[in-house]
Amino acid sequence: MLNNIVLSVFLILSYFGYSIQNTINQRNVVNYIYNDDKCDFNILPINTELNENIEKCNDIINNVLIKKEEGKEIKFHGKIHISSSVFEHINEKTFHQDVFENIISQISMLLNNYRNKIYTWDVSDDLITNYYITSLIKEVNQEDAKSPIILNEENIYLTPYYNLLKKIFIIGNSLDQKMNINYHQSIDLDSFNYEEGIQKLSILNQIVHNLMEESIPIKQLQFEFFTSNEKDIHNKYEKAFQFISNLKLFSNLNIPLYFLIPNKDNHHDFDRFFQKCHKNNIKCAFSITSSIDNYSSEIAYNIFENDYNNNMSSYFNSSVNVITSQFYKRDSINLNYNISYYSIDNKNIESSIYSYNTQSRKLNNIPDMTYLNIYENFKKISIKEVKDNNDYNDLVTLNFCVFIDTSDNGNRKANYIFDALALWIQQKHQEKIDSQSKKNEYEIIVTVKNDRNEIICMKNEKESCPDDCPDFALLSSNDISIYYKKSYLLSLDKYIREYYKNYGITLESKIYKYAFYDYHIDNQWMAIPFTVQIRTLLFNSTTFDKCMNSESLRYPPPHNEEWDGKDNNKWDWSKFFEYSRKIKHCTKKNGITFFGENAEELKFLSMYVQSVGIPFIIENDYKVKMFATEKDEIDFADRFKDLKEVLKNHEINGWIKDSSIEKWRKSSYPNDLNNYPKFEKKSNYEILTEDYGTPSINGMAIANPEKMVQYFGNGNGEIKYANVPGLSSYYGGEGFVIFNSNCTDHKDEAFELITLFINNTLPFLHDANSYITPFEDTENMNCKQTVESINECNDYINNAISDIYYFIDRNNEYIIFSAKHIPSNKNENAKLVIEDQRILDLYSSDGGAINKLEYTCGASVDFQKKIITYSNNRIDLPILTNGVQNVLTIKSTNDYFSTNKNVDVSLCSITNDMLKIARPIQYPLNGFDKMNEIEDKELVSILFANIYYKHNDTVNVPLEKNLKEFKSLIDYHILPSCSDFLDTNFTLSECKVSTISQDVNYVNCKKTNDSTITSTVCNYIPYGNIISIITYIITGIFYSSGIVSLVLMIKYRKSKNLSAFGMDFSIILLCATFILTASVFFWLGEGSNTTCHFKIWLQTIGLTNMVATVLLKEERISSIFIGRDVQKIFTPKMKDIYIKLGVINLVQIVLLIIWSITNHEPYIQIQKYYTNLGYKKIEYCDIFSSRITAIIFLFIFCMIIYSLLISIKIRNIPKEFNESRFIISSSTFQIIMIFFVFFVCIITEAEVYRGICYILCMLFLILFTRPLFIEYKLYCIITKKTIESSIVIVNASSYISSSEKKSEYQTTQFKNTNAAITEVHSIF
Repeated sequence: MLNNIVLSVFLILSYFGYSIQNTINQRNVVNYIYNDDKCDFNILPINTELNENIEKCNDIINNVLIKKEEGKEIKFHGKIHISSSVFEHINEKTFHQDVFENIISQISMLLNNYRNKIYTWDVSDDLITNYYITSLIKEVNQEDAKSPIILNEENIYLTPYYNLLKKIFIIGNSLDQKMNINYHQSIDLDSFNYEEGIQKLSILNQIVHNLMEESIPIKQLQFEFFTSNEKDIHNKYEKAFQFISNLKLFSNLNIPLYFLIPNKDNHHDFDRFFQKCHKNNIKCAFSITSSIDNYSSEIAYNIFENDYNNNMSSYFNSSVNVITSQFYKRDSINLNYNISYYSIDNKNIESSIYSYNTQSRKLNNIPDMTYLNIYENFKKISIKEVKDNNDYNDLVTLNFCVFIDTSDNGNRKANYIFDALALWIQQKHQEKIDSQSKKNEYEIIVTVKNDRNEIICMKNEKESCPDDCPDFALLSSNDISIYYKKSYLLSLDKYIREYYKNYGITLESKIYKYAFYDYHIDNQWMAIPFTVQIRTLLFNSTTFDKCMNSESLRYPPPHNEEWDGKDNNKWDWSKFFEYSRKIKHCTKKNGITFFGENAEELKFLSMYVQSVGIPFIIENDYKVKMFATEKDEIDFADRFKDLKEVLKNHEINGWIKDSSIEKWRKSSYPNDLNNYPKFEKKSNYEILTEDYGTPSINGMAIANPEKMVQYFGNGNGEIKYANVPGLSSYYGGEGFVIFNSNCTDHKDEAFELITLFINNTLPFLHDANSYITPFEDTENMNCKQTVESINECNDYINNAISDIYYFIDRNNEYIIFSAKHIPSNKNENAKLVIEDQRILDLYSSDGGAINKLEYTCGASVDFQKKIITYSNNRIDLPILTNGVQNVLTIKSTNDYFSTNKNVDVSLCSITNDMLKIARPIQYPLNGFDKMNEIEDKELVSILFANIYYKHNDTVNVPLEKNLKEFKSLIDYHILPSCSDFLDTNFTLSECKVSTISQDVNYVNCKKTNDSTITSTVCNYIPYGNIISIITYIITGIFYSSGIVSLVLMIKYRKSKNLSAFGMDFSIILLCATFILTASVFFWLGEGSNTTCHFKIWLQTIGLTNMVATVLLKEERISSIFIGRDVQKIFTPKMKDIYIKLGVINLVQIVLLIIWSITNHEPYIQIQKYYTNLGYKKIEYCDIFSSRITAIIFLFIFCMIIYSLLISIKIRNIPKEFNESRFIISSSTFQIIMIFFVFFVCIITEAEVYRGICYILCMLFLILFTRPLFIEYKLYCIITKKTIESSIVIVNASSYISSSEKKSEYQTTQFKNTNAAITEVHSIF
């Protein structure tokens, strides 16, 4: 009884709610559903409890729905949950056929059992929260970080599960087409993390997308939200909103996303949920449920079928006793836009207001504009939203620039740009309304430029930023490399990672694979491809028909399937040129129509060389790019013979203007690589009208189909499109870039706009490309939905010869059927009538209930109205497959038997096939800035002109010579300038003896100005150099004079002057200078580890003994005359002096041994960067950077300082022994020279400069020291110059003979007066 009362209340409330809703919007629906947990079925790999659950559910249905509520329209809702153990089987690779069949058997039993009772089923699997899916993703991420998981045949984990799901949906629909099966996911708002869950969402998206692609009837994709903390209502809805905000990846689905939110609070505001769905371009519906006992009311709001901006939404208040619905109208968005046109002199010449169509995503009534039109007439065009108060002071300005060759692509439509910008401005404005914040509103300025060399606002120019500094731009693939080289572009890697977070799939995986080589530079994405250009073949079918029998011609593929790629059945370049000769023989006209405008020769040649196995551009180990081969000789001329014959025999038309050729022939042939001419080309129109007066080709041509369409349409006439010969087509296009400039502060907004442009669910990408897109997962809507016109459809049916049509079904089998044709008349379009019962059974809603289907030509496919469309030699027929509306493409057997046996020969299909084999010119290299030089200098024109036209000075030149010249031209012009190249590679000549220099021969750049270094200093001083010769002479003089001095010292060893200094000390000092002089020789010639060791050892030993000798002498004098140590006068012990000298040398030798051990290879090679040169290999002795070396020289410095201090101390002793003035001068000079050597060797690694410094300093040091302490004494002896003395030298043995006398004498006071006479022993 209670149940009946509750049910009655609900039915009354249902009527009440329904009335309210219909008052506002009839498309909002109110339904009541019944669900019991006993009808929730858990599907396990092994059937254990299913039969028991079925019995319980049967009881519920029979007792509640049938007996108690008979006649009431209450929908029963069933739930099927696929156990996570299924994924466990998949993860462990035990998901065999028996497991698969067992699961399907259980579900079949369920659906059969309730086929007339339960019409709605939710199939859930908890894929989002499943542990095994998480493990799979972690495993994949370990191999390739954040790699997208692609659902394809190679995916052995998820593909079996996808097949299971597909089978479930097919079974349900086969039992009853009215049965609705939803795919259900539960989302725990407390634990879901988008960063981690994005890959799971991507898998889910791919599953649903693939089901739809295979026409599997899936009704809804449901997300049911739940949270453990039911009390925190606000936080629950905030998390739900965040989840919905990140579902951009589902924008490619054509079914609604259903969000189930339990209604356990008193207030719901779903307006911003709708707004977020709208912004993300996804179809959303929300179900709010309020449970009373076992009954649930489901109030569903949807906006995806309504005009978004006029939609009534949005909150629903509920309690146990009362259900009311309240609606309010959203703040409307201003859909009018002000577009201002500025003249070349930057004056606003016109402003117009245009409304925006939210359905078509286009501005209404905006005039057609092309790039050329904008470039020639306007400096800029701005677009902003119309404001009622005309207050535009707070607008933020973004600048968008299109850099394009207007002579090549100027006629392309540009309206899509403004359509996209208007949508983005609208979205930003809506965000401002939704957030009720002071967010920016935008004005976007569009400019078109034709000069790739124009300077862009660059960083560090903030103070002088112009108003039109572009934030982002559309650049050709060549321009991208140029601007990247100039550091104008921002790396997009950061934004591509962000794209992955938003859409669950990497942008790289979507981009056509060969686009990588144009847009990915130096391991970073510098641009996002947007447009794509390829080349196709065109051929005259009339000519082929005429010559088919006499010359054995066949239509090129795909128009004829006999091209099987074997032996003589290859459609390659040899066959292409062979057909050219045959057509010329048959028609007496050129077999190939050849175009030269916009560097078509370059694209033609790149396709040819890549197909015959020659890379157009290669790169050697030095990163030097060159044509075809590293070798100087041409070893591939044989592969050019076919091309040469075609050019030489004039089997193609002339493409250069006669006046330009005559001027070239009359001038001398250039002998400078920079002085080759540029030819004036004939336009495409001139070439096409040469033979017949109207645009046509006689035989074949290779061209850009987008340009040829204006002359020949889509290939429905005698000129048809086909596959290019060989293995490669040309790939080019444009891509979006963001500028790396401090003048632009809107890089994030720029990428938002780029994302909008490339969104495949919006029309902009498709409007910018005629037939194909640069994204592998995106078919161009122009091809998918192209309708030539109703008239063409009428013409096709009116003129049809055969009434037999065909298509290929899912099993890859030909289905052939007949259809009647009813011609068009004044009142009706042509009709196609199908009476074939097989087709009616398969593809109509009522099967046998009808005996014919009558379709009418129209503008768009419509199943309800039975409208067909004609496009590219095919008819698109609306059908019903498994309850889902779909389109079947059929073709007439007229085409089938005469051409290609069911092969699509539409331009869309051909361009798509050509895209698959299209490669950039520089493939397999990435884009580089000098590629444009080949195009700008028209280098291919020179090669072709030399063969086709022949210069007066170069008649009958061998092909090898032509190719060698061509290679030289390319190699030279693509070689970058050394002044612009930071990482130069070069080789060095042998060291020139006279100049100590090596010539620099650059291998990866060319000298273009005076700042480029052409020579560099050698790593050593050659033996034959003047420095070495002078060094030999001076050291020879030093050694000669030293030997003479040694002889004289021995001869005059008893001389008073010599004795005053000391004979032993003189000899030691002289030997020290000999050692130091010897060290100089090791700074000449090429270095080695041995010479390095000799350098440090000899200079250390020589300097140490030179300084120590003077120091020890001064110390002895000081001890006698200052310390009053008289005993040293009469008991001279040179042994003490030798011991001290030995200790000093021992210390240095120990340090030298340690140095030699720790630096066993002191001769090192390093790469050092030199401005205007690059990295050069430097070879030098690394003997001054060691701490041991520092200690060695510090020890020598300390001895010099000590010697200086003693010299100052003994400055007043008898002048015979007082050489302090010499020592002070000598020591100071020693400090300066040694410090200078040490300093120079530290600051430079150039061995030449180090050697010159060392040689000069050491020779000066020797030259300064020896004359003071040795040669001057000898000079006095030889010249018998008398030195005034206050000291008398006597024989000590006759004067003092006992220790007592010695002791007594030691107490004698010495008087330092001129009159005093002191008899002493020679102290040295």
